[in-house]
Amino acid sequence: ARVAAGLGYLGYARLARDTWVAPRPNPELSSALRTEGVTCTAFHADYGDDGHDLAAGLWDLAGLADDYRGFLEQTRLLRARLPADPDPQLAFASRTELVHEWRKFLFRDPGLPPQVLPPVWPGHEAAALFDQTSAVLLPPARAFVDQCLAGEELAGQAH
Repeated sequence: ARVAAGLGYLGYARLARDTWVAPRPNPELSSALRTEGVTCTAFHADYGDDGHDLAAGLWDLAGLADDYRGFLEQTRLLRARLPADPDPQLAFASRTELVHEWRKFLFRDPGLPPQVLPPVWPGHEAAALFDQTSAVLLPPARAFVDQCLAGEELAGQAH
């Protein structure tokens, strides 16, 4: 179970009981399996079809797409609630939550190539919105951290 969880974390999906596939070579594979006492044979292969059905059968792309759409909705709501010039403490809290939610995708999305993804893949839009939103929040969030490190009072609050 630990090996299966580790392979899933590295972007692999189970093709058969003892066969796992990934969209690209992973340099961490051998060391991850060695620590579990498992040996492996790795090789590169080409799939004879377009890959859509294979990818959809191995990875939960529908569930992942739903989660990306949920992230998009929540991030748009966050953007709508944010003032044009958010105060540093609000920006820090908002950016921390945003990054926390985005990190979840790093553990679930195997990073499949566009050729095997559904035609309209919400992960691309979600990534762009994450980048834009985190960039907008970074300067005031950084100011909040600087204030805290300098020991300054924050908007009348002791910390």
